[in-house]
Amino acid sequence: MLHYRSLTREILDHQVEGVGIKKGPLRKQYHPDKPVLMVFLRHLGCQFCKETVRDIRAASTRNPDYPDVLFFFQEDVASGQAFFNRYWSRAKAISDPAQFFYKEFGVPSASVMNLLSPGALLSRIRATLKGNFDSLPKGNFWQMPGFFVVKGEQIVWSHDYRHVGDEPPLRRLNQLLQSLDKGKSTTRPFHVRSLERAG
Repeated sequence: MLHYRSLTREILDHQVEGVGIKKGPLRKQYHPDKPVLMVFLRHLGCQFCKETVRDIRAASTRNPDYPDVLFFFQEDVASGQAFFNRYWSRAKAISDPAQFFYKEFGVPSASVMNLLSPGALLSRIRATLKGNFDSLPKGNFWQMPGFFVVKGEQIVWSHDYRHVGDEPPLRRLNQLLQSLDKGKSTTRPFHVRSLERAG
């Protein structure tokens, strides 16, 4: 469950470092009036992490109106730089070894079923056929991914991951954003989960 309906000052003012970003807090890394995708990667050795970055890069290349993207990763800046140099050199990404943002956004740990369910195993075949392979994990192997749409200080949408290889609706993201702008309710696969503050 997400911790917040909106981002707290503590989150927005948290100082960040990473790849292709500005020096300063999180709030300086994106335009306050435009939606931004905040994508939390599992670990940089994960084949689904590689697939996600490649797929988002391809989707944004095809569509000039695609929203800005901000990745989060667990490893140090040097590891992130090496990874993104290979998979998307123009990406913006925040290094989060302490997993401050992972925890604040409520990105959970995986269960055994999240890793080994039939859907997860079929997704491994899909990712492999696309040329994405596992390598040695450098971060938390049990970390689930996270995918959020943020506008200003508001979390306006998030993807519910059924397992580690579940795919967010990247190609139909603009349709989703238009629906949100018009105040329309969304239906599957654009499931909007509760954004009530936990506790």
